[in-house]
Amino acid sequence: YKPNNPSSKLIWLIFTTYDCPPCKILKEDLLEINLREYREQGLKILVVFNGLLSGPQPELEPEKVAEYKEIYLSEYPDTGRFELYGYLKDEEQKVLKKFFSNPLGGTYPTWAFIDPATMEIVEYGEGWGDDMVDSTKSKIEILLEEL
Repeated sequence: YKPNNPSSKLIWLIFTTYDCPPCKILKEDLLEINLREYREQGLKILVVFNGLLSGPQPELEPEKVAEYKEIYLSEYPDTGRFELYGYLKDEEQKVLKKFFSNPLGGTYPTWAFIDPATMEIVEYGEGWGDDMVDSTKSKIEILLEEL
């Protein structure tokens, strides 16, 4: 992503694993949050997988991410459509550490709303819970209006 991409008004960057319980909740909730109206207003969701809680698995990721994307798009053709399904290679692991609030490691999922005009983080969070869909949708609506 480059600053001032005319089709982007808000980027939601999400770092997740395959096996953490809060990550599973978030991935299910994304299907409820990733509304067409938000995408049409410029919301871009980037989902970046980072292996299992036990650690990254860059060598396995291309196939796992492709399988995950295929399942989501076949079962949820509209709301399973994210701007990016990705993973971190070995050399990219240090980038993720910059997002964690704890220098020893962070909590998954780790996520940030980013203003694409400045590429600055406007909202940051770690973890996810059952009750976060409505507050996140409200936050997205506010940010889409403000940015």
